[in-house]
Amino acid sequence: DDLYRTLIRAQHKYGFDLQVPRLVLLGAESAGKTSLLEYLLGYSVAFKQGGTATRCPTMLTLKGNEALGAGVRRITANDESVEARGLANYIKGHMARLGDGFSDEPMQIVVEAAGIPDLVIFDLPGLIVNPPSEPKAQRNAEQVARMAARYVRDPQNILLVVSKCKERVTSLDEIPMVDDLATNDHRYPNLGLGARPDWKQSALF
Repeated sequence: DDLYRTLIRAQHKYGFDLQVPRLVLLGAESAGKTSLLEYLLGYSVAFKQGGTATRCPTMLTLKGNEALGAGVRRITANDESVEARGLANYIKGHMARLGDGFSDEPMQIVVEAAGIPDLVIFDLPGLIVNPPSEPKAQRNAEQVARMAARYVRDPQNILLVVSKCKERVTSLDEIPMVDDLATNDHRYPNLGLGARPDWKQSALF
């Protein structure tokens, strides 16, 4: 942590480019991705509900700002200033406006505070493991999968596959699904990103 902060100070002083780590949270619906995100941050950043809650990617950008006092957070959501205590309701309203469909357009949240690392976290809609046979449900599942494939295949992204605690890593439904997202060019053509067969080497489970 001290080394990272030294690099950040040097970056600001000398103007060289230091790539900010990008973490992508992947998992089935209600796997606990948002709960994990809140645990990592130490406070509420989103709302939780049974079934599908996240209907578009949520891009959370953390920025260390030592000019802010201890305990002070500066938060914007889609370029609007938001109080920390009102962020969950803001996101809930944004997701509600999407109805029962999904959007590829990410919701952008920026959090600035002293003592936090520079980091980008993408919280994606949950992968739909066994969608109903209705055409709309099938289309939604395919849209979510294609959306996730773009993030899975980006070599800049570190993948964090989230599952319920009672499941064993070796039996997760998400692993073959993510492997398919990373390598199946026939199912996911024209993404502008090549296959990523080695995704497990840098992934977290």
